[in-house]
Amino acid sequence: MSLTFDLAMWDSIDFGEDIFQIKADGVYLFNGNFGNYGTTSGQCEGPGTVLTPSFLDFNNPDYGYGANHDCARHVTFSFAHTSSSAVFSWQYPNSQTAPDESFGIDNILVQTNALQPVTTTPEPSTYLLVAAGLGAMFTVRRKFAR
Repeated sequence: MSLTFDLAMWDSIDFGEDIFQIKADGVYLFNGNFGNYGTTSGQCEGPGTVLTPSFLDFNNPDYGYGANHDCARHVTFSFAHTSSSAVFSWQYPNSQTAPDESFGIDNILVQTNALQPVTTTPEPSTYLLVAAGLGAMFTVRRKFAR
């Protein structure tokens, strides 16, 4: 199964301090660094690809509380899953509260990766057609053998 989503981070989600957690049925898919403040690059860091770079000044849009590093990433996690349903959760359990640190999830897509086996059973008319063809071949062969 794969889980794809966009993660928007507003203001100062501290990279290395604010741990991001994603769970499927209570099992961690990710438990680590995902932040937009205090990163080595000064940009939005974590798994996936950058959708919007960090906004670092007032000339760029600012969607949160102050001009602090608002950004977004596009993320996909693939994992083994056999149940007929799944419950997902996203959290920053140790982050500060809004308006200092906020995040949002959008464009969630859940896909199964398993290929379903295809089995076919011939219909009775197919068996009848094959039997008729074999019978005709046998009759023609006997006729030419004489």
